[in-house]
Amino acid sequence: MTADDRPLAPFEEEHASLARRRRAAPARRSSPLRLCVALCALGGLALFAFVGYLTVQVVRTVHQQLAHPHKAHHVDPAVLVGDSAQLHALEPDVVRSFYSRDLGSVDSFNLKAAIWLRTSDKLKDPDALWEKVYEAVILRDIKIGSRAVHAVPRVRITREHLDRLRTPHTRLQSTYVMLPSTSRLDDSIDYHTFRTSRNTSMHSIDGVLPPVNVDDTDVPQKGVFRDFLANSACFSQLYDSGSSPDGAEGNSTGLSIATKTFVSLIDDFPVYNLSSYRQKLQERSAFRQANCYYGGLGSPQCARLFDQDGHFETMIEFDDARDGDKATATRMGWRYSPFITTRFGYVGPLDRVELPQKGSAGEEDFSFDWHISWAPVSPLKFNLAGVVGLGLSTAPGSNASAWERAQAQDFADIFHSSVGHTARGDARPGLRAFLRLVQALVAFTLVLLHLSYWSSRTLATGISLPLTVLHDSWSVFAGLAAHFFGNVTHDGLWVAWLGSAGEALDLVFKSALLLRLEFTWTGPFSLVPTSMTRRRQSHSERASSREDLRFGWTARILVVATIATIYRFGPSLPHLITASPVSPAIVKTYEAPRLWRALHPWIVSVASALSLVADIGQIHLNYRRATFAGLYRMAAVLRLAFEVLEALPTVLYRIFGDWHMRPPFRFEELSEIGVSAVLAWQAVRFPAVAQTEEDEE
Repeated sequence: MTADDRPLAPFEEEHASLARRRRAAPARRSSPLRLCVALCALGGLALFAFVGYLTVQVVRTVHQQLAHPHKAHHVDPAVLVGDSAQLHALEPDVVRSFYSRDLGSVDSFNLKAAIWLRTSDKLKDPDALWEKVYEAVILRDIKIGSRAVHAVPRVRITREHLDRLRTPHTRLQSTYVMLPSTSRLDDSIDYHTFRTSRNTSMHSIDGVLPPVNVDDTDVPQKGVFRDFLANSACFSQLYDSGSSPDGAEGNSTGLSIATKTFVSLIDDFPVYNLSSYRQKLQERSAFRQANCYYGGLGSPQCARLFDQDGHFETMIEFDDARDGDKATATRMGWRYSPFITTRFGYVGPLDRVELPQKGSAGEEDFSFDWHISWAPVSPLKFNLAGVVGLGLSTAPGSNASAWERAQAQDFADIFHSSVGHTARGDARPGLRAFLRLVQALVAFTLVLLHLSYWSSRTLATGISLPLTVLHDSWSVFAGLAAHFFGNVTHDGLWVAWLGSAGEALDLVFKSALLLRLEFTWTGPFSLVPTSMTRRRQSHSERASSREDLRFGWTARILVVATIATIYRFGPSLPHLITASPVSPAIVKTYEAPRLWRALHPWIVSVASALSLVADIGQIHLNYRRATFAGLYRMAAVLRLAFEVLEALPTVLYRIFGDWHMRPPFRFEELSEIGVSAVLAWQAVRFPAVAQTEEDEE
């Protein structure tokens, strides 16, 4: 074959480019919508930045008002520049704190406390005399820089004073004054030119308030120096028969004395300008004279508050001049008194002692331990405590349960611990409060899971319903009977009614499932029932009922009666773990008919027995069918966690503290934990019952 005979291969252009017609790119046009969105975004960013700037300024201003409410009266720092020793020696134009860590001030003190008694109407007879019950220097040589310190003097109340305490319009008032340690005073210093905005009626002039004694045993200097110290005192009410929670007059029932006091020192010692300080002191004094009476009554601005009064209450001048010639003075200056207060000295139910009954053996030698805690508190923490502590200002009612009083006691202990005061070392309220918070979250989750479970059931397969419905009906009846027939009320009434509404809703869901009722829902959000029909019992439900009846009704009733009897007399039986002794001050009774007081323990015992036997029936049915029903499997585990958390403070009291109101650990608690543990094990071991019906053959 010649070259001419060879077939020609087709032409393949692998990389050749084809000619294309170029088109001009369309001009980009700005959409009005895009422009509007961009402008709105820029405006939003600018608004966000402006709001952030305002927030920062507001926070800075609020912090300034809380941490340094009187900064405008501070001395210019440029004035204090120079030789510090010379400045502290001769300072005629500035005012420093009498107690502070600065050079030239007193850095240690003694705390003197006293208790005074008076029987009269403070408005009708304001000039009645006060009678001293107790007085002593309880703290000595305490450094200003110290943390919280604690003293526990023993106070004895005579029979005569007890008789007066039971009469109307009787008050027991305590006074606290900081006195300089005698070793820190210089005899060559002369204190004079005393000024105050408290109208000198805050100590011994006005009979509404008790006197504050400062005598030779406290400080050697006499005259205005003692007035200066006495006018810096603070007061606390320990007892008032006219404002008792139960309104008892002429009887010791429900009357108690506060046995704990918290004294706070504002830990802030700035240097003030003398002229500005005098102006502020005169303004406060003029306002009190014009608007306040009886030492502090009148408008809300008459109350003694740090942001209103601050350190502008008392001032005194001192020097070491010879024969009154200030030209010879080597030390000269002004001092203001510290601000001490008992304003946030909230006491819990355990911090009170009840008066003994008239004619009882306790009248002969009635005494109590008076716990007094002193602590320095910063102005910021002090002002924040005023907001947080509002909930503690109201003591629990006389019909509050032991559990509610224990919670109030723990909250008070946590508050004082956070502020910086001394709390009971064996209480550990923070750990128990955290445990109760977790327990409350678990309980709230259980309620939601419980309602979700029963509202979504379409079949009663695998559920032991009859006794469960009987228990819920009994609980709703007991709650209504306690409110209408037992005269039992709660401080948080809406919480009680909300709980009753939840129980009633739960009962409706279970009853509808037991009676096999089906509803047709219409209206807004399908919340209006328009029709109701009763369906036939399914094949699986009939099989489940036959398995459930293997635990017969006769046996169930006998078990309920036995457990109810054990629960009724359980408090008098030996406890597995004994309870801590309960203070008589927290044992309260409420007015109720005699028949209700006799039936109420049995009603509670029967309700607990029905709940326990209903759980036992559910455990039996789960075991027979090898399935799990009655609640979500996760809810069974959470229920066990709830029971364990409730028992931990009692069982592990060495870890959680020797709780003063620790309940006993009885057979009832042990049985509830055991039943919850078995249900939790079945929830993990068995599969859940499906909500679909098998076809019948």
